[in-house]
Amino acid sequence: MLVAAGIVGAFTGHIVAACPWLYTAFAFTVHAGPDSIFMVVCLTGALELMLFVVCMALGVGLLHSRGRHVGIGLLIGWFAGVIAVLGGGTALIGLLAAPRP
Repeated sequence: MLVAAGIVGAFTGHIVAACPWLYTAFAFTVHAGPDSIFMVVCLTGALELMLFVVCMALGVGLLHSRGRHVGIGLLIGWFAGVIAVLGGGTALIGLLAAPRP
């Protein structure tokens, strides 16, 4: 149960960090009204970097203390969240924005 709590925490962080990227990708592909792509990429990159540092520091720190299960969940959740949220969210937007016949 504690591992799941760590995974949920990391996934929530990924969703918050990826919101600017996913919103801009959606607005650009659906409405053809891009925001400043450079600003959004930099902001998302900075938020993902902060999430990486926090998840790794807390995860490794908790592995060496009593919160071993939460630490494992944070580490697993960060790695899985990179693929699921960023990759899956971008792919989903691509599917939604595909031209309709």
